[in-house]
Order: sequence, then structure tokens, then C-alpha cells
Amino acid sequence: MAIKSLPQAKSIQLSVDVFRSEDSSEAESQSEDPWPSNQRIESWAHQCISHHESGQRLQIDGGNTNSSQPVFPEAAKSIGLSVALVSCEEIQQLNKQFRAKDYATNVLSFPQHIDPEELPAFSEMAHSPLGEIVLCGEVIAREAREQGKTLESHWAHMTIHGTLHLLGYDHLEDEDAECMESLEKTLLAELGIEDPYKQIATTLNPDQISH
Repeated sequence: MAIKSLPQAKSIQLSVDVFRSEDSSEAESQSEDPWPSNQRIESWAHQCISHHESGQRLQIDGGNTNSSQPVFPEAAKSIGLSVALVSCEEIQQLNKQFRAKDYATNVLSFPQHIDPEELPAFSEMAHSPLGEIVLCGEVIAREAREQGKTLESHWAHMTIHGTLHLLGYDHLEDEDAECMESLEKTLLAELGIEDPYKQIATTLNPDQISH
């Protein structure tokens, strides 16, 4: 598991841009329960970043969290994160294109990889890019109903899950999955949300949890 290092600044700022596709907005308008506001989504992503930055992240591989991915420019004082809310059709197309899995999933994460030779150029940017999370509200709403969760709690979980992927956490191996899930539980508990994997264990194919 390669954990991405963040800029070593005393007060790192997080900029979150939330985009809702036209098809996603139409699906949201037809939903029985309102989807979270941009501000709520931003707060969940910010919680992950703050937790990671403060050194509270899980210690992986005996405490060695050196990432194989390039670090952000030392001068960077802020990082940028994009969140796209899309329809089932849109996320299914992305899932098929980038993961060769032809179904609509709940969240996809696309980390920003920075070439060390390009660091000077990134230093000039207002925000160093962390990556993009793609969320499908229709799938999240369906899973919340199937798993007996509140809609907001599942949105929070998927946003946190996607943000952790951008930071380098994954669940491809059992040990990595255990570490990532443990951190998710900790972050969600801070929001007053119980262990989300209790229901998932019996109702959802593990391969569909999110990536």
C-alpha cells in the first residue's frame, strides 16, 4: 500500500470542487430523499485529509508510510480535490473503460500522479491536485435501502472511501483491506456513524464495495 504524502504545511487548505452532471441532477430531482449538499460532501473529504495530515493515519508496514508516488511540492499550502456526481450510465461507462467491469458502481477514484520532473510547474498552481472522486447517487441510494442504512451515512462512507483511495489506501490484499476498513470505521465513528461493513458483509458482493 503506497500512502501519498501531503505538503508539510502547518495549516493545509483543502479546496473541493463538486460537479453534478445533468443526468445526475435529473436523478436527484426524482429521489425521495435529498442528496447531500456540496458543503456536506466537502466536509467529509476534509475530515479524511485532516486525519491523514495530523499523523493519525494507520501505520502500514511497520510504520513505514513512504509512498512510491511523488509527494506534493513542499511550497504547496493547499490541495485540490474534485468530486463528480454522475448517473448510473455515466459511472458504468467509466467503470468499464478504466476497470473493465461493466456495471454501475458507487464510487470511483482517480488519483493525480505527479511526475517528479513536473513538480516545479505544480508549485506555481493555486492548488496541488490530489485527484478526482466520481460518485453515483442512484447506486448509493439503492445500496442504502438494501443495507438498511441512512442515505447520508452511506454518502459519507462512500466519500470517505473514495478520498482514502486518493491518499493511497486500497483493499486489494486482505491486510490492506483490514487497515483501510479500520480507518473508515474510525472516521465514520467520529461522525456518529456505526460500522458500515456489518450490513455489507451479508448483503453485498465484496467486489462491488467501491474502488
